Amino acid sequence: MVISVYEREVAVSLSDTTDINPAQRLAFARISARDISVLRTVWPIIEPSLDQILDSFYRHIHGEAKLSTMIGDSEGRLKNAQKKHWKNLFTDGFSATYFENAHRIGQTHYRIGLEPKWYIAAYQFVLDEVVDGQIKAQLKDKPTGTTFRWHTRRLTQDGVGWYYILDTVLGPATDQPITQWDECFLPVKLSGYLPIVKVQDPAGNLV
Repeated sequence: MVISVYEREVAVSLSDTTDINPAQRLAFARISARDISVLRTVWPIIEPSLDQILDSFYRHIHGEAKLSTMIGDSEGRLKNAQKKHWKNLFTDGFSATYFENAHRIGQTHYRIGLEPKWYIAAYQFVLDEVVDGQIKAQLKDKPTGTTFRWHTRRLTQDGVGWYYILDTVLGPATDQPITQWDECFLPVKLSGYLPIVKVQDPAGNLV
């Protein structure tokens, strides 16, 4: 249930805030009052681990030179902003303030040139941290029959010239078979796999 809510929150946060009212957006993303109630219920479980999750998240980000440069000396400020954002989401639901903040964050991402592929991948990382690695554990050993080169070819099929340019710099590692977890760097794959993942709730039940 929590995974499903996260998945749909991605859809809400990426959509435009100027052409549709909040109720319509929640309905389109299939977020119900019960889902919002679930968020409030699990927040006391997640909150104590939030500092640790964010520390892991930023260690992960600093492993990517481009993202590390974007962050610069703003890590502390960004962590505080993210704590506030997540607390508001879990405790207040998708309020008008949430939509305003999501729109402002989206504008900032656009202004600094942060591409959607990076913050979608960030959802993948944070989701797995929140559920203590259970997403990765369930997807990392499931083959897809594809490779990173295969996906590059597929995603550039309307621009063959771009593929040949990229093909010249793609190394042998991109020809290695990848798993469902590896494919989660793609938003459509992440959203497709999340509904099949089962995680343990605090009582040890799979949900």
